[in-house]
Amino acid sequence: MRVFQVARKQRVKSKDIAQALALIKIEVAASSKIDAETAKKAALIIRQPVRVEEVAAELDLSVEKLLKKLISMKIEVISHLSLLHEQELARLLKLKSFDNLKNKASARKLKVIKPILEVLKIKPKKKRVFEVAAELAVSERAILKKLRQLNSLALHRRSPLDEETIERLKNEQYRFVDKLTFQFMHFFVEIPDLWESFKKIATSTAFYSIILVVLAALISANVLVSRNKLIRQKLYTIQGEPINQLPETYQVLETIALLEIKKLQLKIPIVEEGKDDSPITAVLHKNATVRPGDEGTSLLEDTRGIVSKNLEPLKVNDILKITDIEGANFYYRIIDPNVLKTPKGKTFKFLLNLNLANKRKLVAVLQKVE
Repeated sequence: MRVFQVARKQRVKSKDIAQALALIKIEVAASSKIDAETAKKAALIIRQPVRVEEVAAELDLSVEKLLKKLISMKIEVISHLSLLHEQELARLLKLKSFDNLKNKASARKLKVIKPILEVLKIKPKKKRVFEVAAELAVSERAILKKLRQLNSLALHRRSPLDEETIERLKNEQYRFVDKLTFQFMHFFVEIPDLWESFKKIATSTAFYSIILVVLAALISANVLVSRNKLIRQKLYTIQGEPINQLPETYQVLETIALLEIKKLQLKIPIVEEGKDDSPITAVLHKNATVRPGDEGTSLLEDTRGIVSKNLEPLKVNDILKITDIEGANFYYRIIDPNVLKTPKGKTFKFLLNLNLANKRKLVAVLQKVE
Protein backbone atom coordinates (compact mmCIF):
# COMPACT_ATOMS: atom_id res chain seq x y z
CA MET A 1 0.00 0.00 0.00
CA ARG A 2 1.28 3.48 -0.91
CA VAL A 3 1.23 6.52 1.36
CA PHE A 4 -1.08 8.47 -0.94
CA GLN A 5 -3.54 5.54 -0.92
CA VAL A 6 -3.62 5.60 2.89
CA ALA A 7 -4.14 9.38 2.77
CA ARG A 8 -7.03 8.99 0.34
CA LYS A 9 -8.64 6.36 2.56
CA GLN A 10 -8.32 8.57 5.64
CA ARG A 11 -9.42 11.64 3.65
CA VAL A 12 -6.32 13.65 4.49
CA LYS A 13 -3.29 14.84 2.55
CA SER A 14 -0.19 12.71 1.95
CA LYS A 15 1.94 15.16 3.90
CA ASP A 16 -0.31 14.60 6.95
CA ILE A 17 0.44 10.86 6.79
CA ALA A 18 4.17 11.62 6.40
CA GLN A 19 4.10 13.96 9.42
CA ALA A 20 2.23 11.36 11.49
CA LEU A 21 4.78 8.65 10.69
CA ALA A 22 7.65 11.07 11.36
CA LEU A 23 6.49 11.17 14.99
CA ILE A 24 7.36 7.46 15.29
CA LYS A 25 10.65 7.85 13.40
CA ILE A 26 9.42 6.53 10.05
CA GLU A 27 10.37 8.71 7.07
CA VAL A 28 8.21 8.27 3.96
CA ALA A 29 7.23 10.10 0.77
CA ALA A 30 3.88 10.24 -0.99
CA SER A 31 4.78 7.30 -3.24
CA SER A 32 6.51 5.20 -0.56
CA LYS A 33 5.26 1.68 0.18
CA ILE A 34 4.22 0.87 3.75
CA ASP A 35 2.90 -2.29 5.31
CA ALA A 36 -0.56 -2.73 6.82
CA GLU A 37 0.62 -2.30 10.41
CA THR A 38 2.38 1.00 9.60
CA ALA A 39 -0.79 2.20 7.85
CA LYS A 40 -2.80 1.40 10.99
CA LYS A 41 -0.33 3.36 13.13
CA ALA A 42 -0.60 6.36 10.82
CA ALA A 43 -4.41 6.15 10.94
CA LEU A 44 -4.37 6.13 14.75
CA ILE A 45 -2.15 9.24 14.90
CA ILE A 46 -4.37 11.04 12.38
CA ARG A 47 -7.49 10.23 14.43
CA GLN A 48 -5.98 11.18 17.81
CA PRO A 49 -7.05 11.58 20.51
CA VAL A 50 -8.19 7.94 20.55
CA ARG A 51 -9.34 5.66 23.36
CA VAL A 52 -7.21 2.78 24.62
CA GLU A 53 -9.79 0.27 23.42
CA GLU A 54 -9.64 1.75 19.90
CA VAL A 55 -5.85 1.30 19.80
CA ALA A 56 -6.20 -2.27 21.01
CA ALA A 57 -8.87 -3.07 18.42
CA GLU A 58 -6.90 -1.46 15.58
CA LEU A 59 -3.64 -3.30 16.39
CA ASP A 60 -5.36 -6.50 17.62
CA LEU A 61 -3.94 -6.16 21.15
CA SER A 62 -5.20 -7.24 24.53
CA VAL A 63 -6.78 -4.29 26.35
CA GLU A 64 -5.51 -5.50 29.76
CA LYS A 65 -1.95 -5.99 28.53
CA LEU A 66 -2.04 -2.65 26.75
CA LEU A 67 -3.18 -0.86 29.93
CA LYS A 68 -0.35 -2.47 31.93
CA LYS A 69 2.15 -1.46 29.26
CA LEU A 70 0.93 2.14 29.27
CA ILE A 71 1.16 2.31 33.07
CA SER A 72 4.70 0.91 32.93
CA MET A 73 5.57 3.63 30.41
CA LYS A 74 4.24 6.19 32.94
CA ILE A 75 1.38 7.20 30.69
CA GLU A 76 -1.64 8.19 32.77
CA VAL A 77 -4.60 5.96 31.97
CA ILE A 78 -7.51 4.86 34.09
CA SER A 79 -9.51 2.48 31.95
CA HIS A 80 -10.06 1.31 28.40
CA LEU A 81 -11.96 4.59 27.78
CA SER A 82 -8.98 6.79 28.59
CA LEU A 83 -7.83 9.03 25.75
CA LEU A 84 -4.34 8.87 24.27
CA HIS A 85 -3.08 12.14 22.72
CA GLU A 86 -0.43 12.66 20.08
CA GLN A 87 2.73 12.48 22.21
CA GLU A 88 1.47 9.55 24.29
CA LEU A 89 0.34 7.68 21.19
CA ALA A 90 3.67 8.33 19.47
CA ARG A 91 5.57 6.90 22.44
CA LEU A 92 3.47 3.76 22.36
CA LEU A 93 3.69 3.24 18.59
CA LYS A 94 7.48 3.65 18.63
CA LEU A 95 7.73 0.20 20.23
CA LYS A 96 9.45 -2.22 17.87
CA SER A 97 7.12 -5.11 18.55
CA PHE A 98 3.67 -5.70 19.99
CA ASP A 99 3.88 -9.50 20.06
CA ASN A 100 3.81 -9.65 23.86
CA LEU A 101 0.67 -7.50 23.87
CA LYS A 102 -1.27 -9.58 21.36
CA ASN A 103 -4.49 -11.24 22.39
CA LYS A 104 -3.25 -14.81 22.03
CA ALA A 105 -6.51 -16.45 23.09
CA SER A 106 -8.36 -14.66 20.32
CA ALA A 107 -5.63 -15.61 17.88
CA ARG A 108 -6.00 -19.32 18.72
CA LYS A 109 -9.78 -19.15 18.38
CA LEU A 110 -9.38 -17.37 15.09
CA LYS A 111 -7.29 -20.21 13.75
CA VAL A 112 -9.71 -22.91 14.87
CA ILE A 113 -13.01 -21.33 13.91
CA LYS A 114 -11.84 -18.67 11.51
CA PRO A 115 -14.90 -18.67 9.19
CA ILE A 116 -17.35 -18.31 12.10
CA LEU A 117 -15.41 -15.48 13.76
CA GLU A 118 -15.03 -13.61 10.52
CA VAL A 119 -18.80 -13.65 10.13
CA LEU A 120 -19.29 -12.57 13.73
CA LYS A 121 -16.79 -9.72 13.33
CA ILE A 122 -18.98 -8.03 10.73
CA LYS A 123 -20.76 -5.19 12.47
CA PRO A 124 -22.84 -2.34 11.16
CA LYS A 125 -20.53 0.52 10.26
CA LYS A 126 -21.08 3.57 12.44
CA LYS A 127 -21.35 6.92 10.74
CA ARG A 128 -18.68 9.52 11.45
CA VAL A 129 -19.28 13.16 12.32
CA PHE A 130 -18.33 14.40 8.85
CA GLU A 131 -20.69 11.89 7.21
CA VAL A 132 -23.60 13.04 9.39
CA ALA A 133 -22.71 16.69 8.62
CA ALA A 134 -22.84 15.95 4.88
CA GLU A 135 -26.17 14.15 5.30
CA LEU A 136 -27.73 17.07 7.21
CA ALA A 137 -26.03 19.68 4.95
CA VAL A 138 -24.56 21.68 7.84
CA SER A 139 -20.98 22.45 8.85
CA GLU A 140 -18.98 19.94 10.88
CA ARG A 141 -18.33 22.61 13.50
CA ALA A 142 -22.08 22.95 14.07
CA ILE A 143 -22.42 19.16 14.53
CA LEU A 144 -19.56 19.06 17.04
CA LYS A 145 -21.11 21.98 18.94
CA LYS A 146 -24.45 20.15 19.15
CA LEU A 147 -22.68 16.99 20.35
CA ARG A 148 -21.04 18.94 23.16
CA GLN A 149 -24.45 20.24 24.16
CA LEU A 150 -25.75 16.66 24.14
CA ASN A 151 -22.82 15.56 26.39
CA SER A 152 -21.50 13.21 23.72
CA LEU A 153 -17.91 11.93 23.76
CA ALA A 154 -17.36 12.81 20.07
CA LEU A 155 -14.31 15.07 19.94
CA HIS A 156 -13.40 15.40 16.26
CA ARG A 157 -14.78 15.00 12.74
CA ARG A 158 -13.93 11.29 12.54
CA SER A 159 -15.59 10.28 15.79
CA PRO A 160 -18.18 7.49 15.32
CA LEU A 161 -21.80 8.15 16.26
CA ASP A 162 -24.49 5.66 17.25
CA GLU A 163 -27.98 5.62 15.73
CA GLU A 164 -29.61 7.24 18.77
CA THR A 165 -27.23 10.22 18.67
CA ILE A 166 -27.76 10.63 14.91
CA GLU A 167 -31.55 10.70 15.39
CA ARG A 168 -31.19 13.37 18.07
CA LEU A 169 -28.99 15.42 15.75
CA LYS A 170 -31.60 15.21 12.99
CA ASN A 171 -34.23 16.65 15.35
CA GLU A 172 -32.03 19.62 16.27
CA GLN A 173 -32.44 23.09 14.72
CA TYR A 174 -29.45 24.61 12.88
CA ARG A 175 -28.64 28.19 11.97
CA PHE A 176 -28.72 29.47 8.41
CA VAL A 177 -25.02 30.38 8.73
CA ASP A 178 -24.13 26.74 9.45
CA LYS A 179 -25.94 25.58 6.32
CA LEU A 180 -24.37 28.37 4.24
CA THR A 181 -20.90 27.43 5.49
CA PHE A 182 -21.45 23.83 4.41
CA GLN A 183 -22.57 24.90 0.94
CA PHE A 184 -19.57 27.21 0.61
CA MET A 185 -17.04 24.54 1.61
CA HIS A 186 -18.83 21.87 -0.42
CA PHE A 187 -18.47 24.05 -3.52
CA PHE A 188 -14.65 24.00 -3.30
CA VAL A 189 -14.67 20.23 -2.83
CA GLU A 190 -16.73 19.86 -5.99
CA ILE A 191 -14.46 22.11 -8.12
CA PRO A 192 -12.38 19.21 -9.60
CA ASP A 193 -15.54 17.37 -10.65
CA LEU A 194 -17.01 20.56 -12.06
CA TRP A 195 -13.81 21.19 -14.01
CA GLU A 196 -13.92 17.71 -15.54
CA SER A 197 -17.55 18.25 -16.53
CA PHE A 198 -16.69 21.62 -18.03
CA LYS A 199 -13.90 20.12 -20.14
CA LYS A 200 -16.34 17.57 -21.54
CA ILE A 201 -18.83 20.31 -22.37
CA ALA A 202 -16.14 22.59 -23.85
CA THR A 203 -15.15 19.93 -26.37
CA SER A 204 -18.69 19.65 -27.71
CA THR A 205 -20.09 21.60 -30.67
CA ALA A 206 -23.05 22.86 -28.65
CA PHE A 207 -20.70 24.81 -26.37
CA TYR A 208 -19.28 26.85 -29.25
CA SER A 209 -22.78 27.43 -30.61
CA ILE A 210 -23.82 28.90 -27.24
CA ILE A 211 -20.70 31.11 -27.20
CA LEU A 212 -21.54 32.46 -30.68
CA VAL A 213 -25.13 33.20 -29.65
CA VAL A 214 -23.96 35.05 -26.52
CA LEU A 215 -21.42 37.09 -28.52
CA ALA A 216 -24.06 37.98 -31.10
CA ALA A 217 -26.41 39.12 -28.32
CA LEU A 218 -23.69 41.27 -26.72
CA ILE A 219 -22.80 42.89 -30.07
CA SER A 220 -26.47 43.62 -30.78
CA ALA A 221 -26.94 45.15 -27.33
CA ASN A 222 -23.83 47.29 -27.81
CA VAL A 223 -25.08 48.56 -31.19
CA LEU A 224 -28.48 49.47 -29.71
CA VAL A 225 -26.92 51.31 -26.76
CA SER A 226 -24.58 53.26 -29.07
CA ARG A 227 -27.46 54.16 -31.38
CA ASN A 228 -29.61 55.43 -28.52
CA LYS A 229 -26.68 57.42 -27.16
CA LEU A 230 -26.13 59.10 -30.52
CA ILE A 231 -29.83 59.84 -30.97
CA ARG A 232 -29.87 61.61 -27.59
CA GLN A 233 -27.23 64.08 -28.79
CA LYS A 234 -28.31 67.63 -29.39
CA LEU A 235 -29.99 68.85 -32.57
CA TYR A 236 -28.27 71.75 -34.29
CA THR A 237 -30.10 74.22 -36.51
CA ILE A 238 -27.86 75.22 -39.40
CA GLN A 239 -28.93 78.55 -40.89
CA GLY A 240 -26.59 79.57 -43.69
CA GLU A 241 -28.03 82.08 -46.17
CA PRO A 242 -24.49 83.17 -47.23
CA ILE A 243 -23.86 79.48 -48.05
CA ASN A 244 -26.99 79.47 -50.20
CA GLN A 245 -28.71 76.86 -47.99
CA LEU A 246 -32.28 76.92 -46.84
CA PRO A 247 -32.87 76.91 -43.04
CA GLU A 248 -32.93 73.22 -42.06
CA THR A 249 -32.61 71.15 -38.91
CA TYR A 250 -30.12 68.30 -39.05
CA GLN A 251 -29.56 65.52 -36.56
CA VAL A 252 -25.77 65.52 -36.68
CA LEU A 253 -24.73 62.34 -34.90
CA GLU A 254 -20.98 62.95 -35.34
CA THR A 255 -21.03 66.63 -34.34
CA ILE A 256 -18.73 67.52 -31.42
CA ALA A 257 -19.27 71.31 -31.31
CA LEU A 258 -20.92 74.25 -33.08
CA LEU A 259 -19.08 77.36 -34.36
CA GLU A 260 -21.25 80.51 -34.27
CA ILE A 261 -20.27 83.87 -35.77
CA LYS A 262 -22.87 86.53 -34.98
CA LYS A 263 -21.15 89.08 -37.23
CA LEU A 264 -21.76 86.91 -40.28
CA GLN A 265 -24.90 85.21 -38.92
CA LEU A 266 -23.34 81.78 -39.40
CA LYS A 267 -23.66 78.51 -37.48
CA ILE A 268 -21.20 75.86 -38.64
CA PRO A 269 -20.93 72.35 -37.12
CA ILE A 270 -17.57 70.92 -36.15
CA VAL A 271 -17.08 67.18 -36.61
CA GLU A 272 -14.21 64.79 -35.99
CA GLU A 273 -11.63 64.41 -38.73
CA GLY A 274 -12.60 61.77 -41.29
CA LYS A 275 -16.39 62.39 -41.14
CA ASP A 276 -16.59 63.37 -44.80
CA ASP A 277 -19.92 61.59 -45.13
CA SER A 278 -21.62 64.20 -42.93
CA PRO A 279 -25.12 65.15 -44.16
CA ILE A 280 -24.21 68.84 -43.76
CA THR A 281 -22.61 70.59 -46.74
CA ALA A 282 -20.84 73.34 -44.82
CA VAL A 283 -18.71 71.71 -42.15
CA LEU A 284 -15.36 72.22 -40.42
CA HIS A 285 -13.21 69.21 -39.59
CA LYS A 286 -11.24 69.05 -36.36
CA ASN A 287 -7.86 67.36 -36.73
CA ALA A 288 -6.35 65.10 -34.07
CA THR A 289 -5.66 67.93 -31.61
CA VAL A 290 -7.27 69.10 -28.36
CA ARG A 291 -10.97 69.89 -28.35
CA PRO A 292 -12.04 73.55 -28.39
CA GLY A 293 -11.97 74.91 -24.84
CA ASP A 294 -9.18 72.58 -23.67
CA GLU A 295 -5.68 73.80 -22.89
CA GLY A 296 -3.45 73.74 -25.95
CA THR A 297 -3.96 74.52 -29.62
CA SER A 298 -7.14 73.29 -31.30
CA LEU A 299 -6.92 73.04 -35.08
CA LEU A 300 -9.99 73.41 -37.34
CA GLU A 301 -9.73 72.86 -41.09
CA ASP A 302 -12.15 73.45 -43.95
CA THR A 303 -11.44 70.34 -46.00
CA ARG A 304 -14.21 70.99 -48.54
CA GLY A 305 -13.44 74.66 -49.20
CA ILE A 306 -17.08 75.69 -48.85
CA VAL A 307 -16.91 77.52 -45.51
CA SER A 308 -13.78 79.50 -46.39
CA LYS A 309 -15.59 81.81 -48.83
CA ASN A 310 -18.03 82.88 -46.12
CA LEU A 311 -15.28 83.46 -43.54
CA GLU A 312 -13.30 85.89 -45.71
CA PRO A 313 -14.85 88.98 -43.99
CA LEU A 314 -13.38 87.93 -40.63
CA LYS A 315 -10.62 90.12 -39.28
CA VAL A 316 -8.65 90.78 -36.10
CA ASN A 317 -10.70 91.23 -32.87
CA ASP A 318 -13.76 89.46 -34.30
CA ILE A 319 -15.41 87.06 -31.83
CA LEU A 320 -15.99 83.36 -32.48
CA LYS A 321 -18.37 81.41 -30.23
CA ILE A 322 -17.98 77.63 -29.90
CA THR A 323 -20.60 75.52 -28.09
CA ASP A 324 -19.62 71.95 -27.27
CA ILE A 325 -21.99 68.97 -27.13
CA GLU A 326 -22.50 69.46 -23.38
CA GLY A 327 -23.66 73.07 -23.79
CA ALA A 328 -20.50 74.88 -22.59
CA ASN A 329 -19.75 78.14 -24.44
CA PHE A 330 -16.21 79.28 -25.37
CA TYR A 331 -15.53 82.74 -26.82
CA TYR A 332 -12.41 83.22 -28.95
CA ARG A 333 -11.03 86.53 -30.24
CA ILE A 334 -9.12 86.60 -33.55
CA ILE A 335 -5.59 87.98 -33.16
CA ASP A 336 -2.71 88.79 -35.47
CA PRO A 337 -0.63 85.62 -36.00
CA ASN A 338 2.56 87.68 -35.53
CA VAL A 339 1.59 88.28 -31.89
CA LEU A 340 2.45 84.63 -31.16
CA LYS A 341 6.10 85.40 -31.92
CA THR A 342 6.24 88.08 -29.19
CA PRO A 343 6.76 87.39 -25.46
CA LYS A 344 3.08 88.15 -24.86
CA GLY A 345 2.03 85.56 -27.43
CA LYS A 346 3.95 82.87 -25.61
CA THR A 347 1.65 83.29 -22.60
CA PHE A 348 -1.45 82.22 -24.56
CA LYS A 349 -2.39 78.66 -23.51
CA PHE A 350 -5.81 78.33 -25.18
CA LEU A 351 -5.51 78.87 -28.94
CA LEU A 352 -7.69 78.10 -31.95
CA ASN A 353 -6.23 77.79 -35.48
CA LEU A 354 -8.51 77.85 -38.51
CA ASN A 355 -6.96 76.57 -41.76
CA LEU A 356 -9.07 77.85 -44.64
CA ALA A 357 -8.84 77.59 -48.41
CA ASN A 358 -6.19 79.52 -50.38
CA LYS A 359 -3.75 78.83 -47.55
CA ARG A 360 -5.35 81.47 -45.35
CA LYS A 361 -4.98 80.94 -41.61
CA LEU A 362 -6.79 82.53 -38.68
CA VAL A 363 -5.56 82.47 -35.10
CA ALA A 364 -7.87 83.10 -32.11
CA VAL A 365 -7.26 83.14 -28.38
CA LEU A 366 -9.77 82.10 -25.70
CA GLN A 367 -11.39 85.09 -23.98
CA LYS A 368 -14.27 83.79 -21.89
CA VAL A 369 -15.97 80.55 -20.87
CA GLU A 370 -19.63 80.23 -19.90
